[in-house]
Amino acid sequence: MGFFNFHKKTELLAPMTGRVIPLEKVPDAVFSQKTLGEGAAIMPEDGLVTAPCDGTIAYVPDTKHAIALTSTKGVEVLIHVGIDTVSLQGEGFDALVKEGDSVSRGQGLLQVDLSLLASKKMNPVTPLVVTGGAASITLLQKEGTRVESGKDAIVSVKEEEE
Repeated sequence: MGFFNFHKKTELLAPMTGRVIPLEKVPDAVFSQKTLGEGAAIMPEDGLVTAPCDGTIAYVPDTKHAIALTSTKGVEVLIHVGIDTVSLQGEGFDALVKEGDSVSRGQGLLQVDLSLLASKKMNPVTPLVVTGGAASITLLQKEGTRVESGKDAIVSVKEEEE
């Protein structure tokens, strides 16, 4: 009978290749204090942001510095590239998807010019946050672990039993 529990879990893949950072250590209180929700962050090595799960794109702001999606199981996820990157007004960001698009885990969502962020002294740390509430989150990787986008799971989301 235990097999049915597997349907209540969603593993989220790393949205970027890089090193895992606990959300508490992200230098932005909105993320470090978990105002938006639980999750993990990546210090990226390259600028491709990929889908952490199968789902539908819920929101792509005009500034393209973030992307929200809802998994096929209803888990709401926000990927926010860098700290204060909204101030770039989209410079250095290229959206590969639009709202309403269906995406598969590992599919490219955004392309980010990390060298531009570096030249503007912006921290590229990228939080992945489960924003839907009502779930328990387990980190699957230790701080500093190198993960590959679209391959390595970094967070497990367990739906609360109703």
